[in-house]
Amino acid sequence: MSIREELELILNLIKKHHLPLSPILEYAIKEKLEKYGPVKETDVQMGSNITTQSVQEGVVVSYDDVPNDRMKIVDYSERSIAVIGNTKPYKDDLKTLGGYFVYRTQWGPAWIFRSKKRDIIQAFIDGDTSVVSRPGEGKTSDGQRIPSSRYILSVEYPNGRVFRSNLVWETLVDVIKYADPKKVMDLNIICMGDNLVSPRLNENPRYRSAQKEVGGGLYVCAYSSTDNKLNQIKKISKRLHLGLKVEKIDTFNE
Repeated sequence: MSIREELELILNLIKKHHLPLSPILEYAIKEKLEKYGPVKETDVQMGSNITTQSVQEGVVVSYDDVPNDRMKIVDYSERSIAVIGNTKPYKDDLKTLGGYFVYRTQWGPAWIFRSKKRDIIQAFIDGDTSVVSRPGEGKTSDGQRIPSSRYILSVEYPNGRVFRSNLVWETLVDVIKYADPKKVMDLNIICMGDNLVSPRLNENPRYRSAQKEVGGGLYVCAYSSTDNKLNQIKKISKRLHLGLKVEKIDTFNE
């Protein structure tokens, strides 16, 4: 058995039997694995305890292409995820979201989070900046911090259909598709220095990574807070006479 296979076997046995593993030890093992290069499925022998399935599920992680102009979530361990790619412009937000920076992982520099934060981090990557709590924001009457991501938007259409999503940008996109993206583009609603609906990708990689395609070669800027998206939907409804009923919902009090 090679050194790499021995290290992988150690990780798998620890995870299989739910043995305690400190982040420092886990990082040391993974850093050592990095030295020996990527795992290929052909390297996994049928007689060992490391299977092709474990390679695919992230216990023994294969190398993915790291995005140059965007961020991506990958599985870092059984209970943690890593955000890789172009993270530098967002380092303050990633820190605020509870991540810690690791300079060397098998993908290069990365921000590490608990797995339970996957949905929140994905929402941030998708452009929903409302998930980032700023100093002084999201406090209860007794001064206790609460995340601003507690709020979602609910839209009721004239035909009675109600759309709501834990990802606020999905609600905005649903409204724009209902209204017709070209008509919304003609309203010239400004978002991050450009039209809310645009036929081009934003020059700023931070905003470009949050643009959502809505068909016809058009993109929606989803890089804004929940309140901004609420105002955008109200403006679209009013100016296009859609008759939408829009509500901001506090999910903590439902």
